[in-house]
Parts: sequence; C-alpha cells; structure tokens
Amino acid sequence: MPKITNNTKRVLNFVTSVKDGKAITDELKPGETKVVEADMNSAQVKGMLHAGAISLEKRAASKATKAAKVDIANAAGDASPAAA
Repeated sequence: MPKITNNTKRVLNFVTSVKDGKAITDELKPGETKVVEADMNSAQVKGMLHAGAISLEKRAASKATKAAKVDIANAAGDASPAAA
C-alpha cells in the first residue's frame, strides 16, 4: 500500500474494511503521511486525489492518478486517457 499525505486542514477518514456490517476506518491528520489500507480505486480516494486533498508516494501515484484521469474522461464522455 502506498503512503498517503493529507494536504487539507481537516482530519480525513478512510474506510479500510467492513466487520460485522460496520465500516472500519483509518484516520489521517492534517499534514500527516502514512500507509493507509484503503482501496486506491475507490471513488473516495479518486475524488480526494482529483481535488488535491491527498497525494500519494510517486510509485503508486502514477497508477492511481492515471486511473482517476481515465474515470474522469469516461464520465465526460471521452474514453481516451489522453484527453484527461
């Protein structure tokens, strides 16, 4: 899992798993960087990446950012990743 940095002034919570029907979350304080066991392909993470609320270490960032750009392009009606 990549290290995630919180770029906001608020505490961010990530759903890491579900146990007995309840969401298990991990917290990331403002400016904190740590490994979070979140789904990098989730809408939550992709939205935060797109908004600049979080950043990922370089090796994971390129893959997750590329996937987010493809999703955004697809939502806009353009299926080519180059358009993002």
